[in-house]
Amino acid sequence: CGLAAYALALLAKEYAIALVVLLPLGDLLFADEGSPGLFLRRLRGTRGLSYVALAAVTAGYLALRTAALGDVIGARGMGPGQIPFWLNPVASAPTTTRVLTALEVLALALWRLVAPFRLSAAYYYRYVPVVSSPAEPGAALGLIVAAGLVGLAVVLWRRRVAFFCLALALATYGVVSNLVVPIGTLFGERFLYLPSVGFCTLVAMTRWPRVAAAILVVVWGVRTELRNRVWHDDLTLAESMVASAPDSAHAHAYLGTTYALLGRHADAVRELERALAIYPDHVEALYNAGTLYMQDGRTAEALDLLSRATTLDPSRFGAWINRAMLHSEERDFPAALAAADRAIALRPEVPNGYVMRGFALLGLGKFTDARVAFEKALGLPHAAPDALLGFGEAALGEGNLVIAGRALERLVGISPTADAYHALLETYRRAGRDADAARVTAEAHTRYPDDPLFW
Repeated sequence: CGLAAYALALLAKEYAIALVVLLPLGDLLFADEGSPGLFLRRLRGTRGLSYVALAAVTAGYLALRTAALGDVIGARGMGPGQIPFWLNPVASAPTTTRVLTALEVLALALWRLVAPFRLSAAYYYRYVPVVSSPAEPGAALGLIVAAGLVGLAVVLWRRRVAFFCLALALATYGVVSNLVVPIGTLFGERFLYLPSVGFCTLVAMTRWPRVAAAILVVVWGVRTELRNRVWHDDLTLAESMVASAPDSAHAHAYLGTTYALLGRHADAVRELERALAIYPDHVEALYNAGTLYMQDGRTAEALDLLSRATTLDPSRFGAWINRAMLHSEERDFPAALAAADRAIALRPEVPNGYVMRGFALLGLGKFTDARVAFEKALGLPHAAPDALLGFGEAALGEGNLVIAGRALERLVGISPTADAYHALLETYRRAGRDADAARVTAEAHTRYPDDPLFW
């Protein structure tokens, strides 16, 4: 039953792996009264077998995690270099830099436990400075804090409950500290949830005057309530991230994305540009800013940002789609076709790639190949009306006026855009269907009175 609970805890959160250290430590401190000799002798019995079972469950969890994420650290089997720099700037740094920066963050984490008043949800690049020398202030402070914790552990060794509480805090934080192995992010206040259990229990064991303890509980309780309001909605959170971490690239990128979703176009562009000024390789900011530039007609700038996004992250499907669209608008149809094919390779079940491929082929005059691409798109769920427009135009290019007419008539019934009317009118005229052409012209004129093609 205990092993099953441990396995479930591991699947819930990686913190639980700290129990590999904490459970034997608990036996040593409480069952064996702190005697290493007695602890070792008892390993020969059922306790030793229980530890073997504990290790087996842990190994199984690590194997399952590797199968799901590519490796233990969640870098898709490509090593720490796969972790985005803005998320964890020390993931692929030299060990000395990673450890010194992690110690700097340890000091920050301890301060957040003691005085949780300047909280943030954006501990990303460049919120916490990366340090590479023990002489740098952040590293020096981290080394002092680490030495102080070691000294505290020595002092508390004879006070077993207190020592275990300290070990609980340090072991659970150590899993996500970047000290042992790099993880997907540098720091997050959520990393302190379980360590705070050991910390708060340790604080409670000290002899606080009742009045002071009551004040502490009230102040921290009020702070918790005030902090909870930050999570009310995306905009409140995003603006709080920028306010608390103005040097964080991701904070500005997140706020820009939030503004974009709310239709605040100019604000979105401003924040995304600030994110890229801090960290030019932020893929999400590159993609979203490129998309907004597309809407503004800033084609060259949009292509530059989207090209950088696909260079940094070739799996970015939406960026390939937008690149294909922009290349077609620029009449660079070979480049549009190449981008569309990359999108199809990534997401063959999505119609957008085939639509972009079809329009690129139309531009190259390959009408039959274009029609095949549009047919593929129309055979997939959620195909946009553009697929039907492209199909009709491809059939028209082939000279198959009957198929073109049927497709475009259906399109006008679904999405009566000016382009749909243009294509249907051209089909009718080429087929000699003058009466139908006159009818469609009159119908289109009522919808688009300023379009001279419908006069």
